[in-house]
Amino acid sequence: DGRVSRGLFARVHPSEGLCIHHDHQVRHQCHFPGYRRHGLVGGHGHTVGGVMAVVAFFGLGSMGLPMAINLLKAGHEVRVMVHKNTSGPEEAVRHGAILSSSMQDMVAGADMIVSVVPDDAAVLDIYENEKFKRSVGRGCLVLEMSSCTPDAVRRVEALCRPLGVHVLDAPITGAKPKAIAGTLVVLGAGDPKDFVAAEPVLSAISEKVFQLGTIGTGKIIKAMTNLLGAVNLA
Repeated sequence: DGRVSRGLFARVHPSEGLCIHHDHQVRHQCHFPGYRRHGLVGGHGHTVGGVMAVVAFFGLGSMGLPMAINLLKAGHEVRVMVHKNTSGPEEAVRHGAILSSSMQDMVAGADMIVSVVPDDAAVLDIYENEKFKRSVGRGCLVLEMSSCTPDAVRRVEALCRPLGVHVLDAPITGAKPKAIAGTLVVLGAGDPKDFVAAEPVLSAISEKVFQLGTIGTGKIIKAMTNLLGAVNLA
């Protein structure tokens, strides 16, 4: 199992959950066996040095594209595909992403799947897809980072659980400049061990990660922050 050793993260415990500030020199024990491991390897899933992931990235809009580029800059393998708009995938490929021709190519053998898409329908279009269900590997970790509803991400978790696929509810806050700088805030929810496994990816795109409880809580807090923002602008 993945775990955080004492002293690797600076932690604070606000009332709403655990907040992790990233230490980019962190050493991981990762319970997702598909990681490409660089450096010394010992024991089951134990790595010393950089941990790079194969990431299938869905949603290359104004926020998703700079997030995907930051993953590439961090050394991760990023897979993309064309859905409706070709400009996002083309730009990602210029930065080193791999263009996949099908859902099977996208998710087969991926360590993590990141989705940053517009709404519930777009989220479920990915995870209810029968080709996704047939192709995704056991032990894969989904980072559902869209601003969808709590019911949608709970549906994703219910679909993925029988497949042996882990899910984190991980919506983001911060405008496009923060996405470009890799300093977003993640309002996360899910199994703490999955947050540890996701740290190599989360550290490339965010400066702070909150752990707020069970799946769906992240989306609730995200909706609340959006509402408070709208009230402040009124």
